[in-house]
Amino acid sequence: MANSSRRCRLTVAPEPANHERIYRAIKADYLDGRFVVGQRIDMTLIADRHRVSLTPVRDAMHRLAGESLVEAHIDGGFRLLVPDRERLFHFYAWHAHHIQSAVNASTEDALVRTMSDFSGNPIPSNDLLRVHHVGAFFQTLVAATGNLEFAAVVERSNERLAYVRLAEMAYFRRADREIAQLVNPVANNVHLNLRRRLWSYHRRRIEHVAAISARLSGPSTD
Repeated sequence: MANSSRRCRLTVAPEPANHERIYRAIKADYLDGRFVVGQRIDMTLIADRHRVSLTPVRDAMHRLAGESLVEAHIDGGFRLLVPDRERLFHFYAWHAHHIQSAVNASTEDALVRTMSDFSGNPIPSNDLLRVHHVGAFFQTLVAATGNLEFAAVVERSNERLAYVRLAEMAYFRRADREIAQLVNPVANNVHLNLRRRLWSYHRRRIEHVAAISARLSGPSTD
């Protein structure tokens, strides 16, 4: 009986770790752009790939829904949650003000140091890697504040904007040039000039929000 109880404990114990592993794997798939906007996510395929039952996959999807990354599909299951035009407009404005606040909360020396460190990285040629590059830049900026809450909020917004930024890369020409201008270190009047640069970046997206939203919904017809 004792041996039987021990075997039961050994069988049950790995379950929480298994659920966490699947959650992290699906989150990685999400950030790697493996899902398609509008299409239902094939949970059976995910379960088969990771050799688990549907239960941890479904639990992971519910966690991602709580993070505003996926939502319930009309035919059952889940799909990517992408903002509509109005919500995207507000998201851009919110992100702009949040990043501006982070810049205001940082010292000039901290901003110059972190931007100099970041600008040494070459601009990737792949759109997905460029999305990660932009996200890392904003993460680097808020890290200069030393405020963990700023960092946590920007990390979540980077995740929610992942597929939006992929649509931006498809819509805007010479994204590499824009990114290079965005991350280039500011030589003087750091706070003022960096705020202007960041506002220009966000304003461009706000002005083109309808076209970007259309890219999210499907191929452009223009």
